[in-house]
Amino acid sequence: MKVRHMLRSAAAVAAAMTLLAGTVSCSQRERSTATDDATDTPVFAEDGRLQPLKDGFPRSPLTIVVVDEAGSDDGIYARQLAEAASSISPVDIKVLDRPEFGSTYGAWEALDWIADQRGGDEGYMMAVVTLPGSTIDLLATPVAKDLGVSMESLNTVALTESVPYVIVSRAGAPWGDSFEDMLAYAKENPGEIRYISRGPGAGPDLALNNYADIAGVEFNTSVGGSHSEINTALGAGAGDIAVTLPGAASPFVQDGKVVLLTCTGNTNPCAANWGKDQPNAASLLGIENDPWGSTRGIVAAQGIPESHRLWLEALVDAASESDEFIKARTSIPGVGMEHLDKAQALELQKAAYGTAYDILEQLGQLSPGVTK
Repeated sequence: MKVRHMLRSAAAVAAAMTLLAGTVSCSQRERSTATDDATDTPVFAEDGRLQPLKDGFPRSPLTIVVVDEAGSDDGIYARQLAEAASSISPVDIKVLDRPEFGSTYGAWEALDWIADQRGGDEGYMMAVVTLPGSTIDLLATPVAKDLGVSMESLNTVALTESVPYVIVSRAGAPWGDSFEDMLAYAKENPGEIRYISRGPGAGPDLALNNYADIAGVEFNTSVGGSHSEINTALGAGAGDIAVTLPGAASPFVQDGKVVLLTCTGNTNPCAANWGKDQPNAASLLGIENDPWGSTRGIVAAQGIPESHRLWLEALVDAASESDEFIKARTSIPGVGMEHLDKAQALELQKAAYGTAYDILEQLGQLSPGVTK
């Protein structure tokens, strides 16, 4: 991916170059002659440290790129993963925040940039990704055309955790805390339930539209603001239901202003301490594989040697299975540990793509030229 479609700020480029100058030292000759060796597989020493491959990878520090601020969900994840991985890696692991990528094509933009950096085509640089968010970008933005990418272009190292969306309701609604009763009420009273949306085409909105299509119901939709603002409005009675994040909903649930109806994804019951076990939407609607939510992990540039990708996968897997990392991640409301390899990540994308296409087409939100 070599297309460059935006000017980088001088400050951002200078900061990135300063970091990269100290982290990636492989020569142009090493980059151009790297080949895959099927026998060059990851090996852990007796002390638990992952050993370099026979071709010497990695010779110098690795970098995880975050397309957001340091204190964002992805920024915190990258730092916790880097800390866990550094304890078993033969080289240091650094984190580079590039929030300007988040205003364009997110992880796709980061990967396009990484591919042009020294060491990027060797696996020395990676990026944090969340799915199916990056898949939806292929439909709702011109990234596929501008950067020449597709679902198959996402070179997944490993996905390590999932965070569902939660469907919440104002307290005191006629359906109580039952998702099934809410759907039954919606069928009997078409368009009466007030749904506060994150916005057409957003992941939470696609999820509820998908469920509404399956159940054959309609809602009275208005667009809210941030997740916190939506929960505040819901708690004040300005709406009836919303789809939000567990961390944003939790304080309002604890205060009794909002109740949990159900959650997205395949974890059943919903993964969090909500005071009672709530069945997920998939089990209630008969969905075999529910892709909605945020499944987070690490990706690398296309074309890096497969032996390097497998080495990085072994590193991420081992780091994400450490007790310290699991404790840190699962202390965040709704986070569940879930490992998906490259093939499974592609299946997750495919599960979301067709449904998201249909919904975005109905909403008139498809990017021009996008096809199914």
